[in-house]
Amino acid sequence: MIKNAQFSAQFINTNLLSKGIDLKNKPNSKEIFCLFWKTSVPYKHRRNLAIFFAMLTLVVTIFVGPLIIAQLLSIIQHNQLHDSKNLWTLIALYSVSGLWSSVIGWRLVLYLVWTFETAMQRDLYTRCFSKLTNQTLFFHSNKFGGSLVSQTNKLVGAVESFWDTIIWSVLPLVVSLVGSIIVLSTLLWQYALFLLIFSIVFSIVVYYGSKPMAKLTKKKPNPAIN
Repeated sequence: MIKNAQFSAQFINTNLLSKGIDLKNKPNSKEIFCLFWKTSVPYKHRRNLAIFFAMLTLVVTIFVGPLIIAQLLSIIQHNQLHDSKNLWTLIALYSVSGLWSSVIGWRLVLYLVWTFETAMQRDLYTRCFSKLTNQTLFFHSNKFGGSLVSQTNKLVGAVESFWDTIIWSVLPLVVSLVGSIIVLSTLLWQYALFLLIFSIVFSIVVYYGSKPMAKLTKKKPNPAIN
């Protein structure tokens, strides 16, 4: 995702310069992420709804459904089947949670993500086309047209990959980790504290450990740029 965005550094530089940011070198990851976030601002309502329903569906799938099953097994274990009102209520809740997590929830998230990403890509194509058509003859005489089209496609693809990663990879990780810590804190807070500290240390190690690899990747010449 970042690699494709760096291939499109000319367009990113153009957009950032139009916002008053002076860049002499390729934009760093923070500036790329800021550009990707600002690109979604015109569709913030659909973006926020997609994030909200994705988190809601994850909570229902990971925590609510198993919790209801645990309650049902507890009723069966303690031979409380005569309490049919509570039993049928749990069955109804489990049916609703299963219907939401398996049928409704993810399809709603997919629709919202698809619509706002498609609209966002359309705007990016329009902005890139407008920016290129307003360039001077000297600019186009020194740039290969096919390369500009390729860089535009890579930029648009990088934006789509960024939001797909946020919604389909980052959110499940964050929701499952935070939810697990909250649930464990009510049962065994020592283990929840250990999990929290371990997660923070692991994230720091991965973040700083990936920097040398990123520097090596930048130093390695890429034939696609040429």
